[in-house]
Amino acid sequence: MSHPDDAPRVDAALLDERAEDLYEDAPCGYVSTLPDGTIVRVNRTLLEWVGSSRESILSTKIQALLTIGSRIYYETHYAPLLRMQGFVNEIAFDLVSRDGRILPVLLNARERRDRDESPLFNRITLFDATDRRRYERELLLARRKAEQAAKDKAALLAMLSHDIRNPLNALMGVVQMLEGGELSEQQRRLVRLLKSSSDNMLALLTHVLELSKAESSGFALVETPFALSDIVDDVISTFQTTARGKGVMLRSSVDARVPPFVIGDPVAIRQVLTNLVGNAIKFTDRGSVELTVVARELATDAVTLAFAVADTGIGMAPDVLDRIFNEFTQASYETAMRFGGSGLGLAITRKLLALYGTAVNVKSAPGEGSTFSFDLRLPVPPQSSVVEPR
Repeated sequence: MSHPDDAPRVDAALLDERAEDLYEDAPCGYVSTLPDGTIVRVNRTLLEWVGSSRESILSTKIQALLTIGSRIYYETHYAPLLRMQGFVNEIAFDLVSRDGRILPVLLNARERRDRDESPLFNRITLFDATDRRRYERELLLARRKAEQAAKDKAALLAMLSHDIRNPLNALMGVVQMLEGGELSEQQRRLVRLLKSSSDNMLALLTHVLELSKAESSGFALVETPFALSDIVDDVISTFQTTARGKGVMLRSSVDARVPPFVIGDPVAIRQVLTNLVGNAIKFTDRGSVELTVVARELATDAVTLAFAVADTGIGMAPDVLDRIFNEFTQASYETAMRFGGSGLGLAITRKLLALYGTAVNVKSAPGEGSTFSFDLRLPVPPQSSVVEPR
């Protein structure tokens, strides 16, 4: 337990701790140099780093403490920059100790000038960057390993695409031939099962390849003019037969203010809309599915488009909305068993839209359907006029 008389003694001890001691034993190196680099003051920390005495290091130049590469950088970059702006921050150098050990440091410097703005001396602070340099090397190594793994994955999937698609296409061709023949009801049921399984397998393979492409570091969006209304029409036409067979009304609506042509990647945008509309139809047994495109912000050189796919299907509970965009994930086990699918469509959609700097929003409730929406800001070709809002 402290005594009241201890307080004056603590204050006296603190007063006795001089600024000079703080300077000498600081966790970083301090050195002051003349404009030409001649050392005129140095703290004990830096002396311990380089393994030199104060007498041997004073009046030498700081350049003598650097590796050859750092000396060149000192003369060509550091010194001119310090003279020009009066300070430098976090310049990487390598110190050499007397025993040849290399110590990476980060240097910060301030130039002090007289009333005539002539340089007097430089105050330099050096931080030990050993841990930081090691961490940077580890990050670089991890990045290279990840890039190589991505390349290996892409190569494997390319091989699978060739080796699996060919026999699968042959199998689907045989199924089509069997469908056209004379079959008993039992045989026709088995052929339908075979056709459904082969279609699902082809869809899964296609989704895996699309996901790999979206994840590839070399994948880039194409920028080309295209008619958005044609993309919408193509997507609706693709699913019209399926929707009609389920008794679901499939329709689309494109805002009249949407420019005739926009600039973007038509393949990526078609894939996003295909995934969202296909999902909506799969999980809708009655009612309707509607794809809408509305022009939110109009300008002479760009337009912000609001896309939405709304359905009257089974809907989802709030607690599953965050995870449905994960790979190989569906709302529930029962949903996966009932409706099938790979659980990759929304993951691909999310990754493609991320390349545009946007994301999918979803509103849904069990039994009340779902609405998936996202915004895209796309450039407009000069020859494509934008219809101004009334």
